[in-house]
Amino acid sequence: MASAVASAVHELTHPPADPVRQRIIDAAARLFSAEGFAATSLRQITAEAGVNLAAVNYHFGSKENLHLELIARAVAPLNARRVALLDQAEAAASPHPAPIESILDAFGRPCFDMSRQPGNESTLRLLAKSLHENEQHMRILMERECRPIIERFFPALTRALPGCPPERIHWAFHFSFGSLVHALTQADALNHITQGRCGPVDPDTALSRWVTFCAAGLRASALGSP
Repeated sequence: MASAVASAVHELTHPPADPVRQRIIDAAARLFSAEGFAATSLRQITAEAGVNLAAVNYHFGSKENLHLELIARAVAPLNARRVALLDQAEAAASPHPAPIESILDAFGRPCFDMSRQPGNESTLRLLAKSLHENEQHMRILMERECRPIIERFFPALTRALPGCPPERIHWAFHFSFGSLVHALTQADALNHITQGRCGPVDPDTALSRWVTFCAAGLRASALGSP
């Protein structure tokens, strides 16, 4: 199963050239971001795209593979930029550890930058919904896409928090990731529940507030009780 999914991800991350294939991708992106993977049927996708089921099977083989393409195409460039920004932060701080704020900025900035680009709101919703769905193919994809990022960022956080037990850093980074997803996708809800007191802010301001919040949590985790 894992090797089959890995092969599918490798093959499906190339930009599509066929217009029918692209219509299927666009339709699936709209439906998955609105309804989620489990609640979206292939029948809905074919109706939205104006194609038949054979076209989906020909281009993707399954609903799971179609979902994999959409997620991998969004996550891969985000993660590549995260690594590049962390490399820059560590080079700038050398020979000392990169500051926690710089590490968090490297992790979050690509997502907040993505949010400022027109048309990416649905992509962010798609990623958020997919992360919360307990689908086998998504667990395999997240292992493939997220583990290398964790393995790159965790040592940087460990160096920035000397003496902090690893499990505390893992928990704090886990909470930081969850708050990132929430901040990116629930800004309208915050505006509504505060009756406009916390209205929309530009991505740079949102990023700065997220970094400040998470850095405090990481430092408190290093000092607090289990």
